[in-house]
Formats: sequence, C-alpha cells, structure tokens
Amino acid sequence: RVSPLLAGLGTGLVVGSATIARHLKLKVNVVDKELQGLLPAAGADDEIAKLVTQAMTSYEQAAECLDEHLQARQMAEQLIKKIARFGKKWQEIEAQTRKGERAQLEQRIAELQGRKDAATDDSVRTEYERALVALREQLSYLGEIEKGLARAVARLHHQVATLDRLRLAALRHRSAGAAKFGEELKTVVDELQQAGQELDIAAEVLTESPN
Repeated sequence: RVSPLLAGLGTGLVVGSATIARHLKLKVNVVDKELQGLLPAAGADDEIAKLVTQAMTSYEQAAECLDEHLQARQMAEQLIKKIARFGKKWQEIEAQTRKGERAQLEQRIAELQGRKDAATDDSVRTEYERALVALREQLSYLGEIEKGLARAVARLHHQVATLDRLRLAALRHRSAGAAKFGEELKTVVDELQQAGQELDIAAEVLTESPN
C-alpha cells in the first residue's frame, strides 16, 4: 500500500511534470505560430526559401543547446524571425516578377525599334519612340529588382552562416569547458546582434522602395 506521503509526492511530480510540459509546449507553439506565416511553403525550392529553411534548422538545433545561455537563444530567435520576414518580402516581390519578363521586354523593344526604323511618317516614329521609352523604363525597373534580389540572397547567406556558427558553437559546448564556451559565445552574440541590425536596415529600405 502506498503511503499518503508517497502518493502526494507522486501526484506532485505528475502535476509538476504536466505543468512543465504545458509550459514548454506553449512556448514552442508561440514561436511556431509567429513563424508559421513567415516560413516558406512546403516544397518551395527557390534559393531564398532554401536559405530561410536552412536558417530555421540551424536555429532549432542551436536552441536545443542554449538552455543555460538565454541571451544567445533570444538573439538567435530574434534573428530567425527577421530572416523569415525579410525572405518573405523578397519572395513576394519575386513572385510578382513574371518569369521570362526580361526576355519578353527585350524582344518587344527590338520589335518596336524595327518598326520605328522602318516607319516613314514622323508622327508614327514619335509614337513608337514613346512606347520604347516606356519599355526601357520597365527594363530598368526590372534590373533594379534583380540587383536587389542578388543583394538579398547574399545577405541571407551571411545571416545563415552566422546562425550556423552559433549552432556549431553550441554543439561544441557539449565537449568543451563552459568558461571557454562563454568567451566564444559573447563574440557570436555580438555577431547575431549586428546581423539583426543589418536586416532591420535592409528591411526598412525594402519597405520604402517604390519597387
């Protein structure tokens, strides 16, 4: 027969464990819920989607080893959210840029240029030139979008590398001294903070951009 004291202790352990489990589940669900609408769709294979997914994996693996280093974990969590938001914005822009649009514009410009050159009426030539100006402006806008996308991809590569460094540093903690890890971790935390600030600036510019 189980004594009332042992029974009470057992009940307390069960209740305590359930409370801890609910707390952890709630915490994970809050993070997942916030990121759910930002993460790439399942099966997305564009480079930005792959980078964001890789960043999320690195964050999750690092977070598992950072229970005793709350600051680093919080900085990493902030960074992954910023990476996901930044990636989502560029995915939306990329989706609105039709595939093959540059080739179509260049073909249209060449066609209208040929018609303009063949025209003998000045008014006809003028109208073709106005159309060409509009098409060249579209091509210029598209070029700026392509440059911005290239910069965004390069920036995301840097952010992912920073999270990967945190992941490996956290894993190394399992086989290295805590004091040594603490010194190394401070450097990584500083990098996480700087990476987040850079993304803030890039996201602000992106929001203000007419493109």
